[in-house]
Amino acid sequence: MLDKKITRSEFLKIAGFGIFTVFILPGLKKLDLFKKSHKEAKYYKKLAG
Repeated sequence: MLDKKITRSEFLKIAGFGIFTVFILPGLKKLDLFKKSHKEAKYYKKLAG
């Protein structure tokens, strides 16, 4: 399939990037500060009446 051999460091870079995208990016989306502050503002507006 692939004629080019992949070195260990290249493999580790690709694997690290894969792990980064799978675990860290969804966490960053959850920490989306703009949406969160907007929701909190709506919540406090309801509380105030």
